[in-house]
Amino acid sequence: MPPVNGRARWVLLTVGALFGLAVVHCGDDDHGNPCRPGEPCPCANPEACRLDCSDIDGCIPLCSGTNLCHVRCGDHCQYDCTAMGDCDVYTGAESTVGCSSTSYCGAHVGPESTVDCSNLSQCDVTCAGACEVHSVAVGGISVTCLGTGTEGVQCSDTRWVCDTAC
Repeated sequence: MPPVNGRARWVLLTVGALFGLAVVHCGDDDHGNPCRPGEPCPCANPEACRLDCSDIDGCIPLCSGTNLCHVRCGDHCQYDCTAMGDCDVYTGAESTVGCSSTSYCGAHVGPESTVDCSNLSQCDVTCAGACEVHSVAVGGISVTCLGTGTEGVQCSDTRWVCDTAC
C-alpha cells in the first residue's frame, strides 16, 4: 500500500472528524449525552446534524446553524426545523413536526401526528396512519398516506389529511 501524503492524511482526518461530530445519539447517558424525554436535545454542526432519538418517547431535537438536520425519534416527538438547508425527520405516533424557512422538508410521521410546513420550497410528508399537514407559502407539497397507499386529501383551507376527514 502506498504511503499517505500530508494533504491526503489531512483530508481523511478532517472528513472523519466531521462524521464523528455530526452524529449524536440521544439519551446515551453512559457517554454523557444530555438528551432525555421531554427535554431539548441540541445539535449544532455547520454541515450536518444527525440525531437518533428513536428509542426515546418525547424527544425534542434541536438543530441549529446547519445545512442538514436528519432526525429519528420515537412517539410524541417535537421536531422544529427552521432557517436551514434541508430538514428530514422520522417520528413515531402523536408527534408534531414544524419546518419553516428551509429549502426542503421531508417528514415521515406516525399516526395522529401533525406537520406544519411554511415558507419553504418543497415539503414531502409520508403519514403512517391518520395525520394532518398544514401548508403555507410552500412551493411544492406531497402528502402520501401509507395506510391507504394513496395521496393525501387537500382540504379547503391550508390542510392536507390522511385517513381522517377535513
